[in-house]
Amino acid sequence: FVRLVLPGDVLGMESLAGVEDTLLVRALVPVSLASVSALDAQHLTRLLMDAVQTAHYRCREVVRLRSGPVDQRVKRLLQMLAYADGAGLEPAMACAMPSLGNMAEIVNATRETVCRVLANLRENHFLEDCNTQSPKRKLLEHREHRVCAGPAQDLH
Repeated sequence: FVRLVLPGDVLGMESLAGVEDTLLVRALVPVSLASVSALDAQHLTRLLMDAVQTAHYRCREVVRLRSGPVDQRVKRLLQMLAYADGAGLEPAMACAMPSLGNMAEIVNATRETVCRVLANLRENHFLEDCNTQSPKRKLLEHREHRVCAGPAQDLH
């Protein structure tokens, strides 16, 4: 795990800056990509500046996802996923869940620990399964969950 990309972030700007390194990009939850075209040099410059600023911010977020108590790291990740669209105004937001393995890799913990934290978050009503049917061994990433706490104090 090297980088986290959220809705609105631009991928591939490194190549425009002459970076020839390539990374494997893997979606952790359902996503859609859209191409971005620079209209002119000024627009391209603005895209690059925004991408640098966003990359710096994401780097800081990733460090926060890998330090501190595991329960707080998992909560931060869930909040980031739930409030990624920038709305963040509702007291509870739905989000798709990455797999236990992906979550464990991101927050630098074991799958078992993440599983225990998620169970605790459900028990404390921070996390609720949006699927009203009884999940018959469905994987977490195939279900939508609702994060039931405000983002402001924990995310920044």
